[in-house]
Amino acid sequence: MVRKHDIRTVCKVTLSCVPTNLGLGVVPNGMKRWVTFVRVQNEASAVSRFLIGSGTTATHVTMANAKFCHYCAGGTYEIFESPDSPNPDKPLFSIDANRYLTAYASTTSISIFVQYYDE
Repeated sequence: MVRKHDIRTVCKVTLSCVPTNLGLGVVPNGMKRWVTFVRVQNEASAVSRFLIGSGTTATHVTMANAKFCHYCAGGTYEIFESPDSPNPDKPLFSIDANRYLTAYASTTSISIFVQYYDE
């Protein structure tokens, strides 16, 4: 079993208006995926809504299944981090077993970095 000391990361760039497969696979049966840190960087000078969700497939993300939402104001390379410092003892949210951690940007490409662990 993976413990919270086995912290993992993923970094991807979303495409405009296309759900992004983060490549993490489904959360194993009987476990949860705990997200401890999210960094979002706008890759263009356009306003965008960014979502991270709990999807039924690797690319299923909507406002209905969103766990995290951030609006980029439109500044090129604008960076947002939550929380200010990652803390595995205080995760931001979790994804249940048999679900996927999914991402989506509404109008522009977004570079995302996610720190997580499965337990």
